[in-house]
Amino acid sequence: MTGPFIKLNIPFNREFATLERCRGELRTKSTGTVYPFVMKGAYRIFAPEVFRVLKPDAIDWCDVYTRIGPHIDIVATVRLNVYIITNGATTTFYTEKPTSKPVMAAYDQAQRLGVPSIYDINHLEYHSSFQANTYDCYLLNTKVVHDVSLGDGQRSYIQFSWWNEPYEEVVESLRQYHEVLSSHQTTI
Repeated sequence: MTGPFIKLNIPFNREFATLERCRGELRTKSTGTVYPFVMKGAYRIFAPEVFRVLKPDAIDWCDVYTRIGPHIDIVATVRLNVYIITNGATTTFYTEKPTSKPVMAAYDQAQRLGVPSIYDINHLEYHSSFQANTYDCYLLNTKVVHDVSLGDGQRSYIQFSWWNEPYEEVVESLRQYHEVLSSHQTTI
């Protein structure tokens, strides 16, 4: 079984993976709130063959300014992140102890509310972690408890999400495109 994350060696168009080329903004008329989104052409970051077998369900531009505590993502099962600004943030994965359970919301409540299940760090054991650099690509199993440190400020990344595909199937579909998996893998 493959670990909860894999650093990918997928060639991509770095000129296209920029704020100016990928990030759009939607400003609400009522409050003036700005919501970032990814322009439709964001698929052009990668060669078309990369997603030949399993196309992602969504692409998002993410600007994160806070620490994200231990959680399991609700909607996505797998995410491929292309990091644009990292500022030293670390993503850490955990194994659950027998006493582990979400502390913020039960899974069914969280799903209705659209928030992830949040875990108490004291009921988790460290498994593995990574610190991405600019333009690194990582494939994440978001059904494994993980958190992200704040680092030195804002993190920005383009996120390709699969909502219902098992992690191993996404890994295999990428493997069919090209040997994109690096030697840096862990198992869980």
